[in-house]
Amino acid sequence: MNNNEKPTRKRRLPRGVFERPEGSGNLGMRYFDDHGHEHKVMIGTVTAKVAAKIRQSRLAKVAEGRFFPEREKRRNVLLTDAIKDYLKREDGRLRWFDHARRFGRLWTGALGSRALRDVTTGDVDRIVAQRRTGWWP
Repeated sequence: MNNNEKPTRKRRLPRGVFERPEGSGNLGMRYFDDHGHEHKVMIGTVTAKVAAKIRQSRLAKVAEGRFFPEREKRRNVLLTDAIKDYLKREDGRLRWFDHARRFGRLWTGALGSRALRDVTTGDVDRIVAQRRTGWWP
């Protein structure tokens, strides 16, 4: 590099906008929905200003409660259905299947009406703590 040349600076993208792979021009956006889940979506080869506007419109949908990503790509499996499916698959294979069936009944009673993806480790920890004090549904 000569003394006359200035070092090239890496361009700074707007908040929540990223480029992957570096230098390709393919931009994506990163944001969090109202449940605190992170979403990364590739937008394509657009300018950084357009990508920022797309991100702002998505954030506005989230703020207004009009953003439902699970409707687009995922199915909601209830915990009850997941436990029944597991017990059906493992019947005759598990050595202590009657215990697995009993545990399935107990967890279904505690969390059965919830979607599987909505059950968090905090929920499980809370129920285990309640179980230690003598409560169980």
